[in-house]
Amino acid sequence: MGSRLVFFPSWTRSTAGEVQAWLGYVFFLLPAGACFALGISPFIEKTVLRALKGLDGFCSRRALVLALGMSVMLAVVARLINIYVFREFPFTDDEWGIRFGGQVLASGRFMVPIPHSIEALPSRFLFGKDGFYTSFDWPGALGVPALGIVSGLGNAVYALVAGLVCFLMLLCAAQLLNRRYAALAAFFLLSSPMMILISGSTHAQNASRLWIALCLCSYAFF
Repeated sequence: MGSRLVFFPSWTRSTAGEVQAWLGYVFFLLPAGACFALGISPFIEKTVLRALKGLDGFCSRRALVLALGMSVMLAVVARLINIYVFREFPFTDDEWGIRFGGQVLASGRFMVPIPHSIEALPSRFLFGKDGFYTSFDWPGALGVPALGIVSGLGNAVYALVAGLVCFLMLLCAAQLLNRRYAALAAFFLLSSPMMILISGSTHAQNASRLWIALCLCSYAFF
């Protein structure tokens, strides 16, 4: 007889540290950040307005080069984060499932036979049926690691996805609104710690961003 360890925590359960962190964020960090922004706004208002006015004077070619430069910069930063922070490993358990699903797709199959040793293997975020299994994530997310395997780029494909998302977002904002809104979108994107950190990972959110950006650009240009 063998043994099996199973752990199913409640999705709504929070540790004391998590509760304290979120309370501190809501009641201290958020109000403090708002007060700080109000305090420095008079000092940066003229600089921001001058920069936006200069952006309006850019020719289309110069604005396109600027957008490409920002996208390349984000791709390089994302790749460096993946190498030196994550050491090219997934940092969440669902990423392991996505990597496995990508390997299955790269092999030219949608599902593979379940091995006899499945009881000894982690199976969270996997889907099995009729003796076959794969990742339970959606094909759009599995296509990115599969592309990395087939092309030989590996995790570097996620850095390219991050840069492409940035470029498509700037194009879409400029097309639907104007360059000022595109600059505002770029500011929020590049100043978000979560955006930068997730871009350096192999999380499925990167693929989701890409497909959303493609849909928005399709709407904006076609």
